[in-house]
Amino acid sequence: MTSARSVLRRLGLAVAVLALVAGCGAEGDPAPPASSEGSVPASTTSTLVAADSIESVSGDARLLIDSWRTAVSETAGIWSGYDLAAIPAVLVSVDEEGSVGAVAAFNHPDPQALGSPVRGFEIDGHRVAVIDEVTDPDGLASMAPFDFFADIGGTETFVLVGRSGQTGMEPGTPEFVALLAHEAFHRYQFDDWVPGTLVQDVDGYDFSVANLELMLLENRILIAAYEAGALTDIERLARQFAAVRSVRHDRDGRVGLDEDQERIEGSARYVEHRIGDAIGNIYDSTNHTSELVHYDGSLEDPAALGGGIKTFFGFGRFYSSGATLLAL
Repeated sequence: MTSARSVLRRLGLAVAVLALVAGCGAEGDPAPPASSEGSVPASTTSTLVAADSIESVSGDARLLIDSWRTAVSETAGIWSGYDLAAIPAVLVSVDEEGSVGAVAAFNHPDPQALGSPVRGFEIDGHRVAVIDEVTDPDGLASMAPFDFFADIGGTETFVLVGRSGQTGMEPGTPEFVALLAHEAFHRYQFDDWVPGTLVQDVDGYDFSVANLELMLLENRILIAAYEAGALTDIERLARQFAAVRSVRHDRDGRVGLDEDQERIEGSARYVEHRIGDAIGNIYDSTNHTSELVHYDGSLEDPAALGGGIKTFFGFGRFYSSGATLLAL
């Protein structure tokens, strides 16, 4: 794949692509981190109450715990360096009336900063704590849907707030597990990746028909490469993709934004695809390009030129174009 790699190396996405390729094992999957065990910090106070069984906590709390355990298990080793269990985390369940129903902390050094009493467990070698009476439930609920660096007891904590009855946000569902894996991957990026140089500017993006047609051409090329069976076809299509992207760069330097977002959001979406088969999520190992068909052939339709154009071409597209490039 030397020639295909040399083409992709010309793209701003190369940092993420080459990091993935460098970590591939014999079967083409990224090699696991040196250690996939999350840290298990000790409790800092005596208010932690040992519980006999996870069955002693509420159903809402169990859904949070089950979601976290599934996300940890399924993401283990899929991206070298990403260890969800090593990130101090708090998951919150909010009911349909907006009240906090359950709070659980995972591998957090000071869960009692959230409230008391705290019931603690060791599950799969990880420290899990359920907070029975939360000190500031409104404060937790206001973090919705997530906070990458919430200060909880002096620890920068990843917080994800689930909402009962809300599609994609309901604890215990495949969508919630995928969301957890995706957003925690962003926390890992903040901690360990070199930040991008561009600032998201959806309103200032080039939404001219000329640029959108070129973006649709990129999408068609990616779909063709994804469906190609022969390596020679993939390499030919990779050269075509790079040529179109080069034209877009020459027209407008803000195209660099595409590559920053493909690197950040595309890789997080790629993680969702990697675990999708196991958890039964909509994004799986066969449909990385599923969203790249949006608006193809519809730019002349006045109904298509509303807010959806900005949402897709100015931001949403990069999830799938980045994930597809990584899958290739």
